[in-house]
Amino acid sequence: MTDDEGNEFWAYGGDYGPEGTPSDYNFCANGLINADRTIHPGLHEVKKVYQSIIFTRDTSLQNKINVYNEYNFTNLDEFDFFYSIFADGRYASGGDLPAITAAPGETASIDMPQNEAFTEPGIEYFFNIYARIKSGSGMLPTGYVVASEQFEMPFAELTEMTRPGKGPGLKTTDLDNEVKIAGEGFYISFNKNEGTLDSYAYNYKDLIVKAPVPYFWREPTDNDHGFRMTKHMKPWKAASTNRELTDFRLIRADTRLVEVEAEFNMPDIFSTCTINYKVDMDGEITIKTTLHPGDSALPDMPRFGLYMEMNGSFENLKWYGRGPFENYCDRKTAAFIGQYGGKVADQHVSYIRPQENGNKCDVRWMK
Repeated sequence: MTDDEGNEFWAYGGDYGPEGTPSDYNFCANGLINADRTIHPGLHEVKKVYQSIIFTRDTSLQNKINVYNEYNFTNLDEFDFFYSIFADGRYASGGDLPAITAAPGETASIDMPQNEAFTEPGIEYFFNIYARIKSGSGMLPTGYVVASEQFEMPFAELTEMTRPGKGPGLKTTDLDNEVKIAGEGFYISFNKNEGTLDSYAYNYKDLIVKAPVPYFWREPTDNDHGFRMTKHMKPWKAASTNRELTDFRLIRADTRLVEVEAEFNMPDIFSTCTINYKVDMDGEITIKTTLHPGDSALPDMPRFGLYMEMNGSFENLKWYGRGPFENYCDRKTAAFIGQYGGKVADQHVSYIRPQENGNKCDVRWMK
């Protein structure tokens, strides 16, 4: 449609008919393909849960995978099967698997390649298996992947050794209003009046624009509006911005480790929150946030974490977790665990009505 100024826009719901015309508004645009023919992230999940080849781990034999044919008229010999091994999210090896024959409703078994090792301590291994079409027809070309699954392999713990660190060690200065920490190539400052990490500079470049603070809110989704989430969970939004520093203490300060802790009162939720920071010789900061709920009954918490802003020049993102597309706790089986990357701006999903978007589940680390 075109507005009064001649600008084109995608119309839906209440944009049609005179004012007051009954409408489901943006629920009229709830499909898996957007009006501009881009796909909704949920389409990946639909393909995954609708697949007619079901892979499961044999509970009696660790190296076998059962393959169930859920098709009504198609034998599994019409597909090629192949695999990939990922170590800590990076592709390590892969190859083709032996041919499978299984009539509709039957189950066949595949042996995992015995030349593959999943034993290096401290490494997280995943075995990905895929089925692709041997001979394409209609809309589906030869080689198109119609089914897939990811299996997590046994994990061998790594016995960590204490790292000696680098450089001359940490230098800590405890002033009236701040605690300064300097190490080789980095500088960190804590604001004692606000209880926040105010500055982190690495190689003379400031990384933080706004300090990390406790945050319990997220933007509501369409369904959230349906049950008036913004009203029922409002105390958590207020608690994210309304906090009172009650204590800030320097717990440890030597050349190897500096530990500080801030405690906040949160009157909107009748609770307290503690943030503990540990800075090591490499400039790595371990942050532990603990919420201490009070006696009063509280509504469900939308989200628990920290909110911060970084320098806008950091426009690239890399993470080890589920991806590469947006995924949520109830929509993530298609998003296999691996290492992914891209532009920060590209993680945004433009829903018809702006709302919470771009989430990634089971993230081990991001940078």
